[in-house]
Amino acid sequence: MGFLDPKPLTTAGLDTATAAKITTPGTATATALNATIGDKILADTPDLVASEISNPETPASDAVSGLITAALSGFSPTDSVKFLYIGSVLSTPRPDFAGTIVWVTTVDAVPTYVAAGDLHFFSEPTAIPDVWSPLDIATLLGWWDERYLPPAADADYGTLYERSGLASHLIPATTGATDTPQYDPDGIAAQPSVYIPAGSGMILTSPVAWGTGALAVFLGVKMGATNGVAQTVFNGQNTAGAAQSFALIRTADGASWGLRRGGTIRLFAHATANDGNPHAICVVFNGASSELFIDGTSIGVVSATPGSGSVTNFHLGIRDASTDSGSVADYLNGGRITSPFVMGGVPTTDERTDATAFITARITV
Repeated sequence: MGFLDPKPLTTAGLDTATAAKITTPGTATATALNATIGDKILADTPDLVASEISNPETPASDAVSGLITAALSGFSPTDSVKFLYIGSVLSTPRPDFAGTIVWVTTVDAVPTYVAAGDLHFFSEPTAIPDVWSPLDIATLLGWWDERYLPPAADADYGTLYERSGLASHLIPATTGATDTPQYDPDGIAAQPSVYIPAGSGMILTSPVAWGTGALAVFLGVKMGATNGVAQTVFNGQNTAGAAQSFALIRTADGASWGLRRGGTIRLFAHATANDGNPHAICVVFNGASSELFIDGTSIGVVSATPGSGSVTNFHLGIRDASTDSGSVADYLNGGRITSPFVMGGVPTTDERTDATAFITARITV
């Protein structure tokens, strides 16, 4: 493998006539010598070369390693190139650096002290969007996030945990229940949701009185099949005992949404009630009337006051027939709900927009 370590051809020690025969092209001696060298090179096939180089025990491997080591000796990337981010301050002095400086600015102009051999890049600043969540709501009364401490896939819920720290967790209703809500990891647009089979629903373990003032409820829902009765999406029970004191239902025929506050209910015929698609729901009670928003659009208003009682004992997917008992009635029939949360007061337009966008992202691919 000597050809990997080439040395200059020398005729030292030879008489003049012999040296001339070797170094003069066309002579018999030179021709014979070239043929011999060529045969040696041809004998060392590429496979053999690769094999010897990859074998650390061979002289060929040592020779190649030595060449690479010598070539890289003393090389350091940090000694050759330095990145300097100066934003919009174009007068930033150039550091005492012998290598290339890559200047990065947020304005489209060349820095004052760019030297020959330096590079300049303009990087237009972009705002980093805020990641909004219900935890940003100052008056949050509860957020039951199915992604927070869920059970195993398709397993029954023991607890649907409240995420904000208020500890008002939801548990499956028991009285009159024939089934239990389940965690569905890909139930709405391949994203998690709470699946509510017929004859099941969730109730608060520690009811918190939300008063008689303004409230807003947000959630994503994908309704199941009609089953001949009105189906309750959510129900805030009233301490005075009035059934469905603050509730959203779907009519038995699937043609309308029903909005109830106190003893008053109003129906809004709408295709979204039974189109098989998930929707972002917002219901706002401003202290005198309630308004239903579907996917950010107002569907209708019902004027009603809450009466003497305070809203409490939030129910998901069922209607409670008596105060705080947790019995199952007018249940959601195989529907799915995602990320329900409740806030006190009337949300601003921006809050409602952010909340609706948050829910929409959880019900779309």
